[in-house]
Amino acid sequence: MYCTKCGKQIDDTARFCKFCGAAVDGNHGESRDTAATSTTEGTSAYRQESFYTSGTAKSASNQPKTTGGSLPVFILAGLFLLALVMIFLDLPQDRQEDPVFVSWEEAGLNDHVMDWQDEALEAAMQNITMIDGDIMLSDVWELTVLNLSPYMDTYSEWNVTIKNISALSELTNLTTLYLGGNEIDDISALRNLTNLTFLDLSENEIWDISPLRDLTNLTTLYLGANLITNVSELSGLTNLTILYLNDNQISDISSLGGYFRFSDRTRLERLFIKIPFIRQMQGLIHLTDLDLSYNTVSDVSALGKLTNLTFLRLGYNEICDITPLGKLTRLTVLILNDNQITDISVLQNLTNLISLYLVGNPLDGGTDILYELPMLTGLYLTEDDLTEAQMAEMQGNSFYGTGTWTQDSQDMWGEETEQELGEEQDQEEGREQKTKQEKKPVQEKSSKETDKNKDGRLNGDYVIADSNSRYLTSSELQKMSLKEINYAKNEIYARRGRKFQSKELQNYFNSKSWYKGTIEPDAFQWDTFNDYEKANAELLSKTEFERDPKGYLLDQ
Repeated sequence: MYCTKCGKQIDDTARFCKFCGAAVDGNHGESRDTAATSTTEGTSAYRQESFYTSGTAKSASNQPKTTGGSLPVFILAGLFLLALVMIFLDLPQDRQEDPVFVSWEEAGLNDHVMDWQDEALEAAMQNITMIDGDIMLSDVWELTVLNLSPYMDTYSEWNVTIKNISALSELTNLTTLYLGGNEIDDISALRNLTNLTFLDLSENEIWDISPLRDLTNLTTLYLGANLITNVSELSGLTNLTILYLNDNQISDISSLGGYFRFSDRTRLERLFIKIPFIRQMQGLIHLTDLDLSYNTVSDVSALGKLTNLTFLRLGYNEICDITPLGKLTRLTVLILNDNQITDISVLQNLTNLISLYLVGNPLDGGTDILYELPMLTGLYLTEDDLTEAQMAEMQGNSFYGTGTWTQDSQDMWGEETEQELGEEQDQEEGREQKTKQEKKPVQEKSSKETDKNKDGRLNGDYVIADSNSRYLTSSELQKMSLKEINYAKNEIYARRGRKFQSKELQNYFNSKSWYKGTIEPDAFQWDTFNDYEKANAELLSKTEFERDPKGYLLDQ
């Protein structure tokens, strides 16, 4: 039949015309024969009238006698189309595709001896594959994870770093690739590795990152400590959730175009970067973790809109006014050490804070508000940061059930400066004497561990102070000894009250004022951990056994 409104042919069972949206029933449709008897002039006039008017009947015999009857249909159709458009715009335009694994049989390639073109790379691959001689393409074709970072001891016996990675271009099944800590300056070989979702290129000599532009499956990218000045090539990597750009030579991020115009649809959750200004970041509303340490930031007003932030590092800047941070009520860790902050009253709004770093700020007062933060368990200050009155105030109050407040000379990375070591030397000697009465000295297990300075982190209150509130990275563990890594792993358990079968560990944590061991080892539940703790415990364990297949051998 034909629509009596627009005259177009529609299905006999249709209830609405698919062309004009008009309702159709037995009285509204014309048969083909009826329509054919209409004059050309009449049909033309009818169609013109019905299109440009609100549905006034052409004749009483075949049209409804109401006017405007089809208007609600047009409105509903318009609203429906508008909703579809809004849904489409709200969806990320670049979907992440699942990595496509191709087996050697499916690939149908001609096998050949791999030409590694780099002695260190060849040594590493021989170590990984446990093949002493020539390695064939078929031997490594199905690799999906490859760790070539020298600080992970993959090929430490060679004591050299990789410079040429050209041969990796053939390993197109790779989804995870660690190359941090080498001397790589050309990453052209990575252009073909479109299955990559995780890529660590930190601490190399890279300046041209254009080969990364087509790696659209990347979700995690480490580019810290390179020679990068232009990051516009990252504009198409819209699946990134974690991006490290710290310690480069980036002065302007406006060139990042669509990606760093900071669309609301940007997926980025964790950003580590060193730049002189931050106003362009206000659109990154999905960020949960932001590191702007060691910049020259003085104005933090642009951060006020990043209300999803849970972890914020602003240490070593020139910040005086932190008022905009009062809007970031989801923050659990806030690092503000070594700035010019005097007024901290706005922090009373941050009721989810767990750890707060205020070392090295000329605080005027107002420390009493810190006792109103119900979740705060880690406060990092030194005597130099407080007046005598503030010291008395803090020492005279119970700090959330612990009866103490944290006086810590270590920064958030756990590395003590020479000045800080000198200031605490007398106090440390006193603590060591007390510790000696409680336990016997821990005996080292190998010559690698005999250097006391190598285990310097173990002398502080924590090995890694914030391992319960941020994600650790492989690169920051590279300078830690095997023993420190083991202790840092067990420290995560100790925070949650776990006891230890190892006397060495039990004695060590008993010496810490914060440790309250109440849970037997076999009763401890993994689900006790938060997401940070789970991820960090796994990373530390993985790192420990990559360093040494036996791990750190504990005294029992």
